[in-house]
Amino acid sequence: LLRPNSDWAAIRPITELEYEKAARGPSTPIEGEFVWGTNTYNDLERYVNTNFEVAFTNGVEEKNLNDQNRSVFGASYYWVMDLSGSLWEKVITVGNPLGRAFIGSHGDGKLDFGEATNDDWPKSNNEKGGFGYRGGGYYNIGGQYGDFNPHSPIGYRYYGSWSGGPRYLAYGYRGGRSI
Repeated sequence: LLRPNSDWAAIRPITELEYEKAARGPSTPIEGEFVWGTNTYNDLERYVNTNFEVAFTNGVEEKNLNDQNRSVFGASYYWVMDLSGSLWEKVITVGNPLGRAFIGSHGDGKLDFGEATNDDWPKSNNEKGGFGYRGGGYYNIGGQYGDFNPHSPIGYRYYGSWSGGPRYLAYGYRGGRSI
């Protein structure tokens, strides 16, 4: 369903390299770096509470966003929110020949029986490849936090070329558009 929506909207899937650029920006990589620019959870105060609402541990409000408190909100260098900790982001992988065949064509708004018509887009929703996942997914309220649940470091590629993610609450997708 993601590919047809992107084709219809004249956007395209993003690559895992674009995911990393959106997460890190031009900054020099830090070992174990999260999208908010540090390698710790110490400043992160934005979380999902038991009512499925975004909440803050210290009462900080999103109207007070600035570059000095980016890590409190879990925002990326470019202030892209929820690149880590909300959903596993489905991306075009460089770890598979089907992904490397992607040339970045945009959707044209034309669908063929509910499928995208772009030849360079991976067609697989299974283990055949072309897609992978980055970011980290939140599976349930009250679930155990760990090193990679729900937040994972930018460079964490354990699922980077795994295309088998089901349609489930912890998996998501972002479309992109080249300039």
